[in-house]
Amino acid sequence: MALNKFELLDKTIKDSEKEVDQLLKCKTFFEAESLVKGDGLRSILYFCDNIKAMLQLLDSGMEGKIDLVYIDPPFNTRSSYNKKLRLKSRSHSLDISSETYNDNWKNLGEYLQMMTIRLMLIHRLLSEKGTLYLHVDYRTSHYFRLILDHIFGEYRFLNEVIWAYKSGGTGRRSFSKKHDNILVYTKTDKYIFNPQKEKSYNRGFAPYRFKNVEEFKDEIGWHTLVNLRDVWNIDMVGRTSSERAGYETQKPLALLRRIIQTSSNEDSIVADFFLGSGTTAKAAMESGRKFIGSDSSTISYVTVSKRLKDDNLGSRIFADFNQITATPGKLTYRILKNGEGIVLYLQEYIPPRDELYSGKVDPEKLSSLVEESPLIFLDYITVIGVNSERMILSEYFMPDIPQQIMIPDGYKKVIVQLVDVFGAVQEIAIGGDSIEQDGRTEA
Repeated sequence: MALNKFELLDKTIKDSEKEVDQLLKCKTFFEAESLVKGDGLRSILYFCDNIKAMLQLLDSGMEGKIDLVYIDPPFNTRSSYNKKLRLKSRSHSLDISSETYNDNWKNLGEYLQMMTIRLMLIHRLLSEKGTLYLHVDYRTSHYFRLILDHIFGEYRFLNEVIWAYKSGGTGRRSFSKKHDNILVYTKTDKYIFNPQKEKSYNRGFAPYRFKNVEEFKDEIGWHTLVNLRDVWNIDMVGRTSSERAGYETQKPLALLRRIIQTSSNEDSIVADFFLGSGTTAKAAMESGRKFIGSDSSTISYVTVSKRLKDDNLGSRIFADFNQITATPGKLTYRILKNGEGIVLYLQEYIPPRDELYSGKVDPEKLSSLVEESPLIFLDYITVIGVNSERMILSEYFMPDIPQQIMIPDGYKKVIVQLVDVFGAVQEIAIGGDSIEQDGRTEA
């Protein structure tokens, strides 16, 4: 017999509490290899299941240290979402898409329990000044109100922010669904809140000329500045926007900037445990905040690294590539010694046949694309120096993937990590006996 909604919520909360207790007792934390970029003090990016990331944070003394958590989790849409790329050679172009995540669950109970466990762990990580922004939509917002009332307490509900936007498509049998819900809960009544201002236009756009009221004029007309309401009209990331990273579910920087400026200070730590395209990370870095993020997708790992590539403050990356299911392709390369040192010469990369002929890539264009641009299917390369720790020495992103990479000395070993456009990972270890004059290897 199917459970009604109240029975389902009761079971979800009780089962989640038991699971969280077990997780905290077992302390079976994952072993991660850390990659340090720059001073490594400004950000931590986990590549793993976000439960593992949160447990590792709790175990390392981060309980009660995070001032702001924003998450934009799967919405239980029963759909899969892709990252879209356009590959260009000198005379050809090819549009491809790679799956970033699958939002399919066996049933509503499985989805709600997945989320409830993570929300309980987030509550532990939040500081006494901390705030959670949970981004949901009409499908499940009513369930999460009750779940969060239980975890945080009903008096810790602060706001339901309505993010209203314009997008394609109109409803023929209902009103067009053009908003998302962002549920805002605080850990205590000591939460950070920096009021933001918005324009309030005068009637008829004419000046009021009231005493002690400051008025302004723009291209629309006269207005005052008032404290922000709970309905935010912010455009989605357009197809031609310079922000666009190719993610179907990417959120605009303006949305995250507003959240970060409101509910954190410059000395705050901001976190996002469903990192996706990395908008929260980008907005946090721009605002001078320390940042923690996690995602289990290689596509996310590369996208976030690319969006943060100009950040000189450094980031620490805990990367676990053991669970990647994407199959690497055929990489042909040579490792050479010359008068200047060691050179890695990348000759050609061909993704596996099942990726090429599954409809993601037009086979008729393959030979001409590879002939003109032999590394066109490589999305990301990082050079890692290994001594007492693993340090990111340099990074390269499509379309600026070089064929020759100088390997620096002063390290016990150098690892060159390559990620293709489908999310598959390969590593080339260079050091000791692996360096041979004019050697050639096919992976």
